[in-house]
Amino acid sequence: MYTVLVVDDEAIVCRGIKDSLEASDLNISQVLTAWNGYEALDYVRMESVDLVLTDIQMDGMNGIELMESILSEKPDIPVVVISAHDEFQYAQHCIRLGARDYLIKPVLLS
Repeated sequence: MYTVLVVDDEAIVCRGIKDSLEASDLNISQVLTAWNGYEALDYVRMESVDLVLTDIQMDGMNGIELMESILSEKPDIPVVVISAHDEFQYAQHCIRLGARDYLIKPVLLS
């Protein structure tokens, strides 16, 4: 069973992804949500997180800074970026930093 951390400063997005993951038949035991990068780092440091799904644009610590922090502290945790930025440079930068994937909002969960 896996623990997934969803990071987005939009409550409706966090809730939607969380609900979709919990309703799926994936082997997920827990879906945690964080509203910003600082809160997400606390979860990563204190919980056993198996996957992080993060937005890029957030107040305080953005998703790229969060990803850099996660990869420097716990490089085994995969990070998937979910963003409204559809410019290639954002995706390229995230992949170069080590993101496992870059998804464009709105993400259709089926």
